[in-house]
Amino acid sequence: MEQLKTKVCIVGAGPAGTITSLLLSKRGIKSILIDKHFFPRHKACADCITGNTLRILKEIDPTLIEGLAEKEEAIRIKGVYAYSSSFNKVKVPFKSLEKDTDEPSCYGISRLEFDNHLMNLAKKDANIQVIEGYNATNISIVNNKAIIKERDGNEIIADLVVVASGSNSKLSENMGKFKRLTHHTAVGIRGYFAGVEMPYPNYCELFLFRKLMPGGAYLTPLSNNRVNMNLVVRMDKLKKHDIDLKQTLNEYIEKHPVFKERFKNAELIGNLEGSTLRIGTKKRTIAGDHFLLAGDAAGLIDLISANGMPQACMSAKIAAKHIALAIEKKDFSAKNLMSYHDEVHAATANYLKLSKIVSPFFNSEIMVDLFNFCMNFLTKKSAENEAIEDLVYTGNVTKSLINPLFYRKLFFGLKNSSNA
Repeated sequence: MEQLKTKVCIVGAGPAGTITSLLLSKRGIKSILIDKHFFPRHKACADCITGNTLRILKEIDPTLIEGLAEKEEAIRIKGVYAYSSSFNKVKVPFKSLEKDTDEPSCYGISRLEFDNHLMNLAKKDANIQVIEGYNATNISIVNNKAIIKERDGNEIIADLVVVASGSNSKLSENMGKFKRLTHHTAVGIRGYFAGVEMPYPNYCELFLFRKLMPGGAYLTPLSNNRVNMNLVVRMDKLKKHDIDLKQTLNEYIEKHPVFKERFKNAELIGNLEGSTLRIGTKKRTIAGDHFLLAGDAAGLIDLISANGMPQACMSAKIAAKHIALAIEKKDFSAKNLMSYHDEVHAATANYLKLSKIVSPFFNSEIMVDLFNFCMNFLTKKSAENEAIEDLVYTGNVTKSLINPLFYRKLFFGLKNSSNA
């Protein structure tokens, strides 16, 4: 049996775990970064990198994303088209990353390429010991130490462990004492396709199908003429209506009025892959004695967009700060580390607020029908709506939603009557 000792062990080398290790290194703090996979490896995701993620990546390496774009691994995403079930659409353009610049605020890149690039940065960092193929099966807190045990009996003993092993992680469920609640968990499936006709280059597309609400189908353009098709549905709806996501995806491709034409010459690349998603409609405890939870393991995924990347990267940045403070104080107690819990939830609150507000309404089929009716009305009237765009970028979602002027602008302040 091999036994390693370290101040910090990070379990999971996705963006949250790897960024935590890289930002710790910038503070001169060494860590061990482990993952059960060998890289590169696939990860089911919508494959979009947005604003706050890009800002945090620039702190690690200002040329990182530009380098990926130059190598044509990442492509610029200019906005999103949202389709109602009546097949009309509304366009939401993305603003620049920073005011008074034309710097892109969104890129499309496969997680295989993105995660592998971050992993290579970690491997080159002298302060980070990377161990691939380390399948941690249990974490226990014994004698003021975190003990991370591998299936083969190997152990890592750390003052603090960061669990960043994703939504499927049993480790984070055990550490945070989570229950898998169907109203706060979603299921997604992803497939890569070549040869798909995309009428709006450099735009993502969201299809709000009545069957999948709350959830939908997402198309993300990627490099080399690939497209990511992603379906997401909340687990309670999946079980209630006995939805087979793989079958549903294939049915949309073969029969849906929009998809069947676009996918008529398409070819599936590799296999369809699925994952559970721990959505941020419930506030979970993400810190305790000698441990932190980060990224998707902390349950920070947005129900509306199914995007967890910005919140994952924000939690990584906040984790690095609080780990440094804990090391300085030599205090890894739950009482001290709860400041991390508080700051993460405060930082991600506005990202997740809309999901938390609308999620209970989707428990009622009547409210789902009403939402579907409103979306059909709005998209039929106009291809662009300033109120929807404002809601995406507002600093206070709740204030907008309780303001009557918002609804006046939403339903009557239409930019144009064209749906082209």
